[in-house]
Amino acid sequence: MNELIENLGRVFFCGFNKFDEETKYLIERYRPGGILIYPGILSDEVSLVEFFDFLSQKGDFLISSDHEGGQLETIPYIPSSIGNMAFGFSDPSFTRRYTEMSGGIMRIIGFNMVFAPVLDLYFEGNSPAIGLRTFGKDPERVAEYGVAACQGFISSGILPCIKHFPGHGRSKKDSHYGKTLVEVPYEEMWNVDLLPFRITIEHGAEAIMTAHVTNPRIDDLPATLSRKFLTDILRNKMNFSGLILSDAVEMKALSGNFSVEEIVARFFNAGGNMLLLGRENNLPVYYETLEKLLKNGKIPSEAVEASVRKVEYLIEKYKNPSDIGFMAKAARNALKISVNEKPGKEVHLVLPKARDLSPADNTSRYYRKIKEVFRKFFDVKEVTYYDLEEGPAIENSPYQVLDVVVDAFRFEKSLEAHRKLRNRAKKVLYMIVRDPYDETFFEDSNHVLTHSLNPISLYEALKKLS
Repeated sequence: MNELIENLGRVFFCGFNKFDEETKYLIERYRPGGILIYPGILSDEVSLVEFFDFLSQKGDFLISSDHEGGQLETIPYIPSSIGNMAFGFSDPSFTRRYTEMSGGIMRIIGFNMVFAPVLDLYFEGNSPAIGLRTFGKDPERVAEYGVAACQGFISSGILPCIKHFPGHGRSKKDSHYGKTLVEVPYEEMWNVDLLPFRITIEHGAEAIMTAHVTNPRIDDLPATLSRKFLTDILRNKMNFSGLILSDAVEMKALSGNFSVEEIVARFFNAGGNMLLLGRENNLPVYYETLEKLLKNGKIPSEAVEASVRKVEYLIEKYKNPSDIGFMAKAARNALKISVNEKPGKEVHLVLPKARDLSPADNTSRYYRKIKEVFRKFFDVKEVTYYDLEEGPAIENSPYQVLDVVVDAFRFEKSLEAHRKLRNRAKKVLYMIVRDPYDETFFEDSNHVLTHSLNPISLYEALKKLS
């Protein structure tokens, strides 16, 4: 039991929308088996690089996104897709080409899993939660496209997770907001709704996400919590031996009708393997609830141990030894820090106005992000912008001045203005972020040389200084 408790976090898939100290603590303390990266991190290049750098130091995980293509896209580095609905009117080879391309980009970034493809069927008047995410209404064609999508992802080293079992397409309501009914006789569900899942499983699908839909003709419980669905139908009748992952537990179809204890107990007793937590701050309570239920004997330890083994097997099989976190390491290696004393918390930030210095230069896009990076570490009390030719004009400042220096050596007036800051401020730290020749003129002052204007390099420098 003690060994199981140590690995209990592996049966949770946890979503993260920011990378901060709380994120670090939760991952280090609970060691979730799955990491779902949301747009808050994906859209911030600095956070994304730092997050992958951090994860690479903390072990191995299933690292996923919701990037299906089309209606639901979360990774900005992947070319936008025309979407499943449009692909469904074309040839399955295009679907495979898209998932192979998008999967390849995911793999390069550091992902090894994706919550896709969607195998729900199209029904007229369906919920917008499905909408254009479906490949169409014909179950055999949806199966064909689902298999093609899985093959493309797998060929790129990405584990696909087919969804939403046993099918969300018939519902006119959205399970994000409340109880969602899918009323269909078992025989029709088997031959229609479940057909894409059955065929894709026969082609080797290894992970499946449940839907929080209720079919009262089969069970009064949502499929996510139903032993009839997860064990009797999915495991026994459909011969699925892979990973069963819930949809997010915060969705109101689940959280609005069941307590945390009921969700945890029913899911694992039904035959589920991993609970998806959409919000990271829910990880402690779900973890502690599972631990309590195990100790009280309300969930058999054998079931959770089997789930841990499934998770570890897939982590090992789809392990991704390469990710964009290497850029953080490279940025750290390029730093030269010549500082006698670290700066205080309250600072006066001196920034260049955005400008490219040559047709062969488009770094001005980075200038607009500099203030945001500094605010991650310091309380920025004042900001002064300067023209590259003129340099900063500050009479005096009561705060520590952080002066971002860009090619001051090219402009005599600007260089002199930067050097005079030492007499017009309490303390000055020169951040030399472009041409290293600038260091020649500030060697007798506290200074940092990044060899890069990229926010990642600035972040690494400031992390060392804070």
